[in-house]
Amino acid sequence: FFFSSRRRHTRLQGDWSSDVCSSDLIPATAGIAWTDRLHRALLRSAPTSPLFAGLAGGQPLGEDQRAWYCWHQSDAAITALEVVSPMPFSSEEVEALQRLRRLYGRGGLEVPVRLMRLDHSSPVSHQQLQTVTPMLLYTTPRQGKLQRSPAGQAIQSLLWGLGEEGKIDPGAYRVDGDQVCIEHPSHGRIAAEVLDVVDGPGITGRGDRKAASGLGFHVRLHSDQALPAIGIGWGRHFGAGRLEA
Repeated sequence: FFFSSRRRHTRLQGDWSSDVCSSDLIPATAGIAWTDRLHRALLRSAPTSPLFAGLAGGQPLGEDQRAWYCWHQSDAAITALEVVSPMPFSSEEVEALQRLRRLYGRGGLEVPVRLMRLDHSSPVSHQQLQTVTPMLLYTTPRQGKLQRSPAGQAIQSLLWGLGEEGKIDPGAYRVDGDQVCIEHPSHGRIAAEVLDVVDGPGITGRGDRKAASGLGFHVRLHSDQALPAIGIGWGRHFGAGRLEA
């Protein structure tokens, strides 16, 4: 393990190895399952950590107070797992990763695990954002209901990530060419378009919970103002629908 500084980030990196998986590569479609597995293992090692649990006093924490569990991929395989935090990691949380390495450090499969702290800045802030992992749906789409379309769910999820409560008025959605868009009172025009659909086995698995659809959607978001976001859609805290500018 070592600490290094890069841009505004502080990184702790170690090796993740599994003693139960014998294959050389982890398929990217297993990203949700692996980030969930990482989350559960860290919780067992640091059960009192609000950052890992996403809870404080039994109440859910806001987007800016809890960790995200992301995977990175290349050539359809996972290349790294990352725990992203909006605040410094405590010594208990750093030790949890070190204990995790001792627990899972046997076997031939090695994927780096990184703790990444964001120094008062979201990793993306731009007028155009695009998914690098498929967005999963909260609810099943229904014909004639734009708010339940994949693009509509992307906009709603983006606003939830910005701290808004409740749901957008269904009458606020409209179609503009290939895009679904709204006029937001604070953020101006926000539009989303689906670029392609991913039909991959195992893409929706996360513990005992499942997404509303077995499909994933690559989405592009456009906005009048630069908007920060880490991910959109169901399971976004576990790497699904991860956005990059």
